[in-house]
Amino acid sequence: MGADDYTEGILHRSILGINTNIPIEFAPPHDSGGSPSKRRYQQRSSGEDSVRSTDSGDVDYGHGFIFAQLGPLYAFTGPHDWAEARKVMTYDDTIEMGHWTATGFGVVTEIDKNGRPGAIWLIYNFYQDDYTDFGPITRTHKPVFDQETMQQLPEKGRLVEGCTTTFTVAKIAENLGQLGAGKSFKIDVKEFDERQLVRVKILAAGQGLHLIRQFIKE
Repeated sequence: MGADDYTEGILHRSILGINTNIPIEFAPPHDSGGSPSKRRYQQRSSGEDSVRSTDSGDVDYGHGFIFAQLGPLYAFTGPHDWAEARKVMTYDDTIEMGHWTATGFGVVTEIDKNGRPGAIWLIYNFYQDDYTDFGPITRTHKPVFDQETMQQLPEKGRLVEGCTTTFTVAKIAENLGQLGAGKSFKIDVKEFDERQLVRVKILAAGQGLHLIRQFIKE
């Protein structure tokens, strides 16, 4: 998931924060005659300029949470559905030889200000690695609009092909122990649009050190 490069005093980007009260909005880019890559970067428009840096008084600020990234979410995609595949293969064979497709979602665990893990969430990953022949890999925002038609791309937040509902943030368990082999889960959708991701820092507050989002809504 996206975040700025390393800054001294800020945690690694494997631990991020989400501000659920700051939507990231886009408008179709104006045709400036530039390259598709240049036009893509002209799409971003959001309320990110209305944020402020946090201090010790913001440790218990709501409207979002801190999370640690566990990994990408894959879906079993056939040729038969999961129930049918399990009739002809063992559980381990279904896992190892089944066809799995990346969903675009990341699985994360919410962590509190003391670093204790909590609920498990799905967050759609709007960022991608850009590889070049020279220089480091850079992370950029995925295109939101078709470069030719200027229509919003339909796959954003779609769990699997054929799903009629799209979303960006959902809770799937209250803790990691509720997930595992043979266990089902319910997708409790919380957000339908992209929300701001920010870095996380360690801050002295009260009698100890606490985790806190680097920026919150002003």
